[in-house]
Amino acid sequence: MNNKRAFTLVELMVVIAIIGIIALVAAPNLVTGLPKYRIKRAARDITSKIRAARSEAIKTSSNINIEFDTTNNRYRIDGEWYPGNNLSDNYGSGVSFGVGNSGASDECTFPDNADGNGNATFNSRGISNAVSSDSDPPAIYLTNTENAAYRIQITTTGNIRLQQLIGSEWK
Repeated sequence: MNNKRAFTLVELMVVIAIIGIIALVAAPNLVTGLPKYRIKRAARDITSKIRAARSEAIKTSSNINIEFDTTNNRYRIDGEWYPGNNLSDNYGSGVSFGVGNSGASDECTFPDNADGNGNATFNSRGISNAVSSDSDPPAIYLTNTENAAYRIQITTTGNIRLQQLIGSEWK
């Protein structure tokens, strides 16, 4: 007897059809979720770099300056510009400094330096010099093409807080 095992053409076509149906269902979700993923990634990256700058200030017992250039959609930590040319080039089109649907009046509430850019400095103890004119800690806001918003706040004690706008509340 000849016991060869193999797939029939009909079985193979059924599997390909099932994979095609799954792809048709999943593809729109991937496309609509891309702007949300991009802004979330940008917010987390910037927050991570700010936390690393604070740690570096403590480790080296020196001051580390962070400057936000909202006009050109980039920021500088201790003299080095991130993320290359601007936020959109690095994280995809649509990600920029901006308030989105948050209702905030300015995308950067850090005090201005001589260049007119918002800045904060961490000292050797990790404490920030950034103070705001209102009761909230100074913040930098990010938005995307769908007007979603994230904000990164730095308190005077050096705490760094990342929040997402959900509805009308920061969480």
